[in-house]
Amino acid sequence: MVTETIAPINIFKSPDPFKGRLINGKKYFVADPTQPYFFKEITANGAVEEKLLVQRGLVHINRDNAIRHGQCIVRAGGGKW
Repeated sequence: MVTETIAPINIFKSPDPFKGRLINGKKYFVADPTQPYFFKEITANGAVEEKLLVQRGLVHINRDNAIRHGQCIVRAGGGKW
């Protein structure tokens, strides 16, 4: 049987995500470890998915913070880049 351990992501000093309401037409950055540079850029348009990204703590107003957060997600899962 394989056992898994839980690694808290903040031991990797992940930046705090954006917690407010997205403004339509404004660009935001989403931590995304599946992307080559660990983030994707979105322009808010009121989509339901955007609210979900904010609720999950993945949205940043700063590109570098989104990159760092994406890298932390990879490291917390035991991966490397």
